[in-house]
Amino acid sequence: MHPMPNTKLQDSIRQYVPRIGGLMHALRHIMGEHGYIDPKFLPDIADLFNLSQAEVRGVVSFYHDFRTEPPAKHQISICQAEACQAQGSRRLTREIEEHFDLNLGDRSDDPSVELHAVYCLGLCSVGPSMQIDGRLIARASLDSVRAIEQ
Repeated sequence: MHPMPNTKLQDSIRQYVPRIGGLMHALRHIMGEHGYIDPKFLPDIADLFNLSQAEVRGVVSFYHDFRTEPPAKHQISICQAEACQAQGSRRLTREIEEHFDLNLGDRSDDPSVELHAVYCLGLCSVGPSMQIDGRLIARASLDSVRAIEQ
């Protein structure tokens, strides 16, 4: 027996079904609304797009921008590209990893912080750069992340 369809979810993404790349648009929409793609949504997405759940799961797992668990409270992305490396991003990365006792790609157990590598935030002349909760930071330092702990 199939669970009852999530009509609210289906109604929110139905507009993407006829579009080229509709599944990708729908998944991005869900990410924007919920912050992640809850695995319980897969049957409804698959049904609406006339795909198998395995096909939808394959797309979700292939693209790193899609996540299947709620994000941590704070998202910290540190630029690892060459221009920022030349301006100290490797040292900054080590300092932040030590400060939070995390490695890039990890999240804290509570879950309050996630650390991510990113390759260019477009602030090459004022690096090292990072992004904290969607806000770009030029000439980033360990002090830049201390503000989120307040």
